[in-house]
Amino acid sequence: NGIRKLVIQELNKAELPLSDLVEILRDSLRFPPEEETGFHFIDLFAGIGGFRMALQNLGGGCVFSSEWDKSAQKTYYQNYGELPFGDIRGFTNSVISDSRLSLMIPGHDILAAGFPCQPFSHAGVSARTAVGSQHGFECETQDPIPLKSILEENVPERFTISDKLWEGHINRTRRNVERGTGFTAYTANLDRPSNTIVARYGKDGKECLVPQEGKNPRLLTPRECARLQGYPDNFWIPEVRTPAYKQFGNSVAVPVITRLAKEIIKGSLSSIQQHAEVLKGLPEWAERNKKGNSMYDAGLNAFLKFVGYFFSKTPLPKPFILLAGISGTGKSRYVRKQAEASDPTGKNYC
Repeated sequence: NGIRKLVIQELNKAELPLSDLVEILRDSLRFPPEEETGFHFIDLFAGIGGFRMALQNLGGGCVFSSEWDKSAQKTYYQNYGELPFGDIRGFTNSVISDSRLSLMIPGHDILAAGFPCQPFSHAGVSARTAVGSQHGFECETQDPIPLKSILEENVPERFTISDKLWEGHINRTRRNVERGTGFTAYTANLDRPSNTIVARYGKDGKECLVPQEGKNPRLLTPRECARLQGYPDNFWIPEVRTPAYKQFGNSVAVPVITRLAKEIIKGSLSSIQQHAEVLKGLPEWAERNKKGNSMYDAGLNAFLKFVGYFFSKTPLPKPFILLAGISGTGKSRYVRKQAEASDPTGKNYC
């Protein structure tokens, strides 16, 4: 914050045009928003922006974000240059009408929201009654990534757990195995994927203990936790370990959200195509085609081609001018000529 304020002060002294100032500040962000976006989304219960990372990479533009944890807000701001609003209940309480709400939260195509993971994870399973039983979602199509692929080299000694903590893990695991209940703590198999990292991971590291030759196992570093969740290495991380572990333990896995978002976008395209097929099947459509030498089919096919490009290439390389007119009136020709006159090389518009 302080550095950014100093930068703004120095830029103001330079008396640069506002557009140049905006461009310089934009370049200072780790993950700036796209100038041209294919769709809009809002980011609720945003955490550190896992949903935003995925949707922004697919060409989306975030128009509203909300997160009440102060430390997570800071991480979000450091990476995206936007400080999320606080408690969402300030926007959705009984005093606020729907019309008022529509003014406060912009229109959007996708609503992203992080919610508790208990229905899908070990955290929601009883340690006394469900050990060894199946739960969650079965998936046989995963391409697992070995834990060793995300580990850092020359990790500081402070991440190695103490003799007391390691002995406690060993004793507790032995007791729980004998009783047939409770959670256990083992060193991780580096050739297999990591266990799920949770918000409490920084307390004792039992979810994933990295083996070390000749000494006690160690915790994953915050950077390694970030990699596990799919964040790039230039993602800003708090210097204090406790909030860093909590944030990545609470985060969604960015690659998973990316896959889901791609399917949502693909489904939107499919829906448009299905509606087009229904339209073509109407008797009135066939009659209009007959009168207009199939110009309606031609126009619809051109539109579908545009939409297909839109969904596959977002964000668009440059704005489209989508022309719609009635053959013979000259309106489309006039609009096209006006566009060509203002942009003869086709540099700015398709």
